Amino acid sequence: MLIYRFFLLFICASLVTLTSCSEDDSVAEPVELRQAMLGTWVLAESSADDITRLKYWGLDRWAITNFNTTTGEVIFHHGGTYTLSGNEYTETITFAAEGTQDLIGTTYSFEIEIHGNTFTQRGTDNTFNEQWIRSQ
Repeated sequence: MLIYRFFLLFICASLVTLTSCSEDDSVAEPVELRQAMLGTWVLAESSADDITRLKYWGLDRWAITNFNTTTGEVIFHHGGTYTLSGNEYTETITFAAEGTQDLIGTTYSFEIEIHGNTFTQRGTDNTFNEQWIRSQ
């Protein structure tokens, strides 16, 4: 139970950070796609029933957490900044928990689209082709 409470506190703190304004308050176009991305998304497919992956988007920041829903163990957590130009999305990892710290400084690019409550990303320089469902 303590692990679960810690995890919820950690997620809440991450969301506050994600929605905070950066020094540059400008928001790149397209505003509609950026606005549609805001919030929490759940990976549509998982390799195990007790593993959940959540991704959070703010106006210019993102974070991803993979955790075991049975034990509350966080498997990995990292995030950073992103840019959006049309449907071209690029994210850079600027922070990471133990286990994925070697990814800090890494940048990945995707083509993205949102239809209803489904977010689809296709890696343009990677193999992270994923579908996400908006969390309720």
